[in-house]
Amino acid sequence: MTFLLACAALILLLTGHWGWALAVLLLLLLLSPSGKTSSGTGNTPSPKLASYAPEERHEHPAARVRRETTLVPLVRPSGPADADYGVDAFAFHDWLASPDVMGTPAGGLEAGGEASGMTGYNVAAGVKGELSVAHMLASKDLKGARVYLSCRNPGDASGAADIDVIVATGRTVWLLDAKHYAPARDGMWLVPTTADPGSWKPYGLRAYGPDANVEGVPLASLDGIAPDRSYHASGNMAWAADEIRKALPGVNVRPVVLLSRTAHGTYGVMRGTVFPGGVPVTTADEWAASFSSEGAPSKQSDYYLYKLVKNA
Repeated sequence: MTFLLACAALILLLTGHWGWALAVLLLLLLLSPSGKTSSGTGNTPSPKLASYAPEERHEHPAARVRRETTLVPLVRPSGPADADYGVDAFAFHDWLASPDVMGTPAGGLEAGGEASGMTGYNVAAGVKGELSVAHMLASKDLKGARVYLSCRNPGDASGAADIDVIVATGRTVWLLDAKHYAPARDGMWLVPTTADPGSWKPYGLRAYGPDANVEGVPLASLDGIAPDRSYHASGNMAWAADEIRKALPGVNVRPVVLLSRTAHGTYGVMRGTVFPGGVPVTTADEWAASFSSEGAPSKQSDYYLYKLVKNA
């Protein structure tokens, strides 16, 4: 329409009809589109969208929620305690020989830890952690629950990835990953990651000392503070749990990372601290206090889990 009117005005001008040409030009101006603005139908962006910073527009909502989370203690730091839980060598030997216990604590590490790429120091620390968690179990009345020590991850055909301890009771299977993390000083904390905890991708689990004042502050406030140290957190437990759920449908498979007792005490743990795949982190003592036996597992579960024990 506007094109035809413009052509008509040009012809009228060329033929000397100035009045008519002026009238057509006025009509053309009235019909021209006006500038649209913040209604969202024109080229000017809405004020609401323009107010967002680029990083806010691209940040995943779940990541923003994690960063804004206030750090609240799940378990407070504790000092040195008996790693053997008062269970002497003779009592521990008898416990290992009982019919409800299969395997050897730390058997997988002692047999091939260094061959799998672990340093001698890490192997020694891993052995201490697994032995301490095994002594914790030996100190408890498990009331029919069965224990499987040093098991393989059924998803790993190489046999390198393992599960430190499995405790099966009723229709619940616990996968325990023992960690011998020795804090360098008193009052140290493990805090949640700002990475996606649902992913199985490894990340660094940060540890902060008391001078960082982590309690009661937003997780994001630690962004500019270097941690005292960082621990490698892998997705092995999430992977193992996924494979066992496939093999034992209807069974409640619960992986958990347990901080064992050490000669230097135990880290405190902030709520929401997890390994990849959302595997929760707590202390061995806290898990022991909350454990409730449901009796013996089913024969199907027992047979399957027994086959996972490395030196059965």
